[in-house]
Amino acid sequence: MFLVSTFTFVSTFTGEAIADKGDFPIRIDININGVPELDINVNGVPLNRVPGTATQFKSEQQIDATGNVDEFVNACTLERTDGDGIAQPDFQNPPFANADQGPVTLNATLGEFTLEGDGTGETSYQGYLYGATYAGLRRVETTLDPTYTPPTIEVSPGTRLDLTLENNLPVNVQLAGSLPPTKENLENQSQYTNIHYHGFNVSPLLGSDDVLVEVHSNVTPNPAPPPQFIDNGGYYPDDDPPGSTYGSIADYQMGVSIPDIHQSGLFWYHSHAHSMSDNQVRGGLSGGIVIKETEEFFPLLNRFKKGIKGGIKYLNPSRRQFQDEEFDVLSVPQKVMMFKDFNDVLGTKQADCFPLNGQVNPKITIKPGEIQFWRIANIGADRYMNIALETIASDTNIPSFTEPNGNTNFYILARDGDVVKEPVATNSVLLPPAARVELLVVGGETDSEYHLVSDLDTHLTTKQQQWVNDANKKSYKLATVGVTTDAPVCYTDDEGNPLSLQDESGTYICGEEGDQTLDDYIKTQTPYKVDRILPDPDILADFEECEPEEFLTARAGGPAPEKACITPSDAYSDPLTQERTFNFQAPGGGKFAINDKVYSGNRIDKISHIGDTEEWEVVNTTGAPHVFHIHQLDFLVTKVSLTKSQYPDGPPEGTYNNYTIKNGECTDDGENYICPLETQGYRDVINLPPMSTTTIRIPFVNPFIAGIFVYHCHILQHEDMGMMQNLQVVDPNAYYEPLVPEPFSK
Repeated sequence: MFLVSTFTFVSTFTGEAIADKGDFPIRIDININGVPELDINVNGVPLNRVPGTATQFKSEQQIDATGNVDEFVNACTLERTDGDGIAQPDFQNPPFANADQGPVTLNATLGEFTLEGDGTGETSYQGYLYGATYAGLRRVETTLDPTYTPPTIEVSPGTRLDLTLENNLPVNVQLAGSLPPTKENLENQSQYTNIHYHGFNVSPLLGSDDVLVEVHSNVTPNPAPPPQFIDNGGYYPDDDPPGSTYGSIADYQMGVSIPDIHQSGLFWYHSHAHSMSDNQVRGGLSGGIVIKETEEFFPLLNRFKKGIKGGIKYLNPSRRQFQDEEFDVLSVPQKVMMFKDFNDVLGTKQADCFPLNGQVNPKITIKPGEIQFWRIANIGADRYMNIALETIASDTNIPSFTEPNGNTNFYILARDGDVVKEPVATNSVLLPPAARVELLVVGGETDSEYHLVSDLDTHLTTKQQQWVNDANKKSYKLATVGVTTDAPVCYTDDEGNPLSLQDESGTYICGEEGDQTLDDYIKTQTPYKVDRILPDPDILADFEECEPEEFLTARAGGPAPEKACITPSDAYSDPLTQERTFNFQAPGGGKFAINDKVYSGNRIDKISHIGDTEEWEVVNTTGAPHVFHIHQLDFLVTKVSLTKSQYPDGPPEGTYNNYTIKNGECTDDGENYICPLETQGYRDVINLPPMSTTTIRIPFVNPFIAGIFVYHCHILQHEDMGMMQNLQVVDPNAYYEPLVPEPFSK
């Protein structure tokens, strides 16, 4: 027998449709002579053939003898049925802590939480969790018990985020895998922790975004007694009497000053305790941050602010459209989605899922044609996501991109808290650990149902699967999207002109022929400013390298170069300042390295100067993926080179990782596919595919980032095992001779 179905084939490396409406026949032949044998063909080309077994169409989907494919297999996200008596939860935003209205306290501790997703009821797990005290949405002080979903902190640019971290973690228990013999593990007396404000362009010094600080635990097995002559306490855990002179060593108070020109968008916080960050983040120590005023970058989202060109408007507005826990009201409803790769690091249960705000496969409700703004973050430790909207065919269970109303799944407005220069229409988005994306979605056909998934092993994402290793080649059902039976939501532009929208049959459900389409309106929006705290990305992308003599003359007080340029490495004699190439390596023995060095907290690996712009080549020398991240600032990705032997199916076509390839194609130098990329905007994390070189430009322009901070692989297991280095940023203009008093001046 055979089955003929259709699907939309996707562009290599992108997940975007090549032939948006093209039909490709899938033929599945099944011969049953006591032993099943399957042939799967697309346009006559066999996909796979495994005699004697039920062929695996995707690693988590099995085609059985009837031609059906099982649902996404995932221990935490199995479908609930009415017969289970357990209702599918409705989507909920995380709790919000209003840092503009008061300080936030986070208490890191060992605790229990529950997940439910397989129809058998709630299951308890242990984790490293944050409890919290903060001002809520209505300025009411809120206390949150230790939870797997700590508050998402909201804060405004130009303010100070006051946060106290309390460490009540137990002594670290050596878990599976090897950890470096750091003093924390050798002493086994205190599991220290700290906190990183991921994506913030702020000071790296003590009391701000300092990830080198060690906040020791208030929980130890046998704390040493304090010397007898000290009677006012504060040096040791549990030694914090009332009126203590010194205060507890287990509390760390921070005041993070956020510049008024800081990016607005989605960021996050997490433990950055070297050698233990993987276990602590996998255990639950991470949460979201939203820096407000996104509408000051993208006018499309503006609803109230005067002086900003009005955003998109409802044709028939209703107050009910803004009652979904709005914390920073924009022109359309928004949802904040914090995903963690749950894997029960502290227990023995083998559940495997990506909880969404601590929920398992919640139901997201959207009206036909309604625009929603989704802020999505992968705040787990090690696992990749590749998000998409997919419809699973009822007869074959084979997934296809949903493409609501015949348009793309998503319109990207920002990556890693940095807005893009124009919306990026795409069907899927790769999110390595630490990556964020903020995007628009439009509700599909009335009374339809589809799924938000992470797809890394179906026919829809074949080339993207080359970017990750086998452990990441899974697909997860993240949420169910249910389109209501309400009347379609229709919009006008800021001048009141109706925007048209057709359903999948071609019938106009909004506007009429001749009106600008909603799809075109969204794709042609541009932000007021792509960035205010860093140079304009288009200008930075056009920089050429300075002549060393011209650069040195300017440094000595002579005339500046005719135009801004990239600082040449040979303008400096110091090898640490000259360094521009960073090789990510796996030397073996449970170690990971950069430039042949495993991380040491007592060593400076790189020096950069305030005012310089550097071009780095980040080289992945291994056959596994890595994820580059640098603290305190962002970078521009300009080019990627892929080793041909690693990519036998050829180079990416048209786009790479949602970037547009210049001139539409990569060049071939015999050994590598070289892909120059169009400017899109800044990022603070970027995937490093196996055997690749990624070229980035980093503007060290803000004096307040002077100090010591790190860059590393954001697969935290790799970071803990050595794939991190210390960067010292110095300000050569910090010395002002007129301010130097006698007798120190000449």
